[in-house]
Amino acid sequence: MSGFLLFNGKIMLMANRWKTHTTTDGFTVVELLFTLFVTVIVFTTYISVTIVVHQTSARTDNYLAANSVAFAKMQEYETKSFTSIPVGVPGNSYEVEDYSSAINPQVNNELNNPRGKVYVMPESGSLVKIRVTLTFADRNGDRTIEYGSYVQLGGAGR
Repeated sequence: MSGFLLFNGKIMLMANRWKTHTTTDGFTVVELLFTLFVTVIVFTTYISVTIVVHQTSARTDNYLAANSVAFAKMQEYETKSFTSIPVGVPGNSYEVEDYSSAINPQVNNELNNPRGKVYVMPESGSLVKIRVTLTFADRNGDRTIEYGSYVQLGGAGR
């Protein structure tokens, strides 16, 4: 403490002999609360990112499974001989096959409410248009995968 001291009739300035020692050991409550706040923000962000990555991965897996089934069905029709490809009629939109019941066993029941159809439309006496669709339920609504190809008398693309 500083102050004045009377010594032999003279006023003298008293030096600061007793210093208050501030300790820096430990943490203050404010530092602890701030650290806790930052930790909660980081943890919440990590959990949010993990959830989004998991949902995106699941949607991608579903899309790839559906794509694989639809592509396999298209290849099945493209490799048939031209005369063995059934041709649909205009009254039912040229639908020739509903393969919905065969989808989930192929993809280990990954798809919700899958619906698959094959349409074959005659373009001429030696050319048919094949369209394969597969629709499944996603969290954002229905998703549809569609393949189309033409097959002529000599085979696909020949």
